[in-house]
Amino acid sequence: MTADVPTLLLMIIVTSLVTSGALLVLNGNQRNDGLQYWAGGLLLSALAHTLLLLYGRIPNLLTVVLGNVLLSSALASFWLAVRRFHDLALHWARTLALLAAIALLMWLFQHQFASRVVVSGFTLSLQAALVLWVLRQRALGAEQQRSRGALLLVDIDHFKRVNDHYGHLAGDHVLRHIVGVLRQRLRASDVLGRYGGEEFMVLLPGTDLHGAAQLAEQLRQAVQAAPCEWQGQRIAFTVSIGVAASADTPADPSRTSEALLQAADQALYRAKDDGRNRVALA
Repeated sequence: MTADVPTLLLMIIVTSLVTSGALLVLNGNQRNDGLQYWAGGLLLSALAHTLLLLYGRIPNLLTVVLGNVLLSSALASFWLAVRRFHDLALHWARTLALLAAIALLMWLFQHQFASRVVVSGFTLSLQAALVLWVLRQRALGAEQQRSRGALLLVDIDHFKRVNDHYGHLAGDHVLRHIVGVLRQRLRASDVLGRYGGEEFMVLLPGTDLHGAAQLAEQLRQAVQAAPCEWQGQRIAFTVSIGVAASADTPADPSRTSEALLQAADQALYRAKDDGRNRVALA
């Protein structure tokens, strides 16, 4: 069983209308611009294929010119939807200029079938390529974001003195206090864990060396400004922090986890050797 062209066009129209309605229902009152643009594109596609279905029954100005403009507008709407999904700026001027150019060319070639096929094929392919290009760029950006990361090693300065002077229970209290101070300044995606006796490790996904260094300095200052209370006594302390980040340039290959940890450890050693209560970068 084979379907003729009118049947195929009718199937496209019905599918576009049903899908558009489903997207609008899904959107509800959320005002998701991306879904609205995509639903609008499907409605434009349904109108365009309706005009194409009526070819030969209504003037060419409607079927050829308006039909192709609507079809191109549908793809433009899909492109705008993809950009909204990824919080990118909308290029209305370029979109309207392209649609105006298509309308002019279709009007000029409305009686030249071969020329119309070339123009519509080229423009529709170009618009489809734009949609794919945006998706590809966002995928590459997400991949780079996942591959980039930083590591902090945080060491409590002279922690042994706290245990010796106040006792191990006080030392445990200081550790819990520092964890609270650090967590207040970390993102939900950051990972904080205890690495050793008085050392903590902080994993910072999607963070370069500059951003990690800024955060490390904020953490250092926050700890210094937040002494804890223990049995009526005020215990002040500081931390030293070593910072390392995975590379994101071809000339400097990404470090392995072991190498990143070693670099952060060496940076921490320099921070302690230079007088403690400071941040050192790998």
